[in-house]
Amino acid sequence: MDPVIADVLDQLSEGFIVFDDRDRFVFCNETYRDLYWKVTDLLSPGTPFETIVRASVERGQFAGDAEAAAAFIERRLRLHASDFCVHEHELCDGRWLRVVERRLQNGWALGSRTDVTELKRREQVLHKTEKHFRDALDALQEGFALFDEDDHLILWNQKYRELFPLIDDLIVPGARFEDLIRSA
Repeated sequence: MDPVIADVLDQLSEGFIVFDDRDRFVFCNETYRDLYWKVTDLLSPGTPFETIVRASVERGQFAGDAEAAAAFIERRLRLHASDFCVHEHELCDGRWLRVVERRLQNGWALGSRTDVTELKRREQVLHKTEKHFRDALDALQEGFALFDEDDHLILWNQKYRELFPLIDDLIVPGARFEDLIRSA
């Protein structure tokens, strides 16, 4: 690879990797090597993608137990073979990566890895907060429903469902207030 291009790619905060049309390693930047430090010895031209993935799992690069390893490898190989994929996985050190891979017309595969750990942490906090909020709503003795400015249902508690047992199946996100009233 041209040294200037390699230097530019090494400056990216995202990990970047390239495989040829036979899924053999061609190039990656330093960020990618830092992210997948347990397999840097395999990141040399000609190493098959599958070899790198299997070694990553065997060497504990990814979070998860041994029972899930075979399923992870199978899923990873399937995703990599597709024309385009986006997914996330957790590394052994607790970092989360968003993986984006695409196939070029010549069969080569380009991949990027973006650290989304902070986003994952915020999602976890949000989910906990939402659960506490929902538990508090369900503890109310009164029925509660919240509709948006277009009169679409966005939030309700269990008591609200109990008040309208005949239309329970219609109480779903996005249900229109008018439709609920007419059906009730």
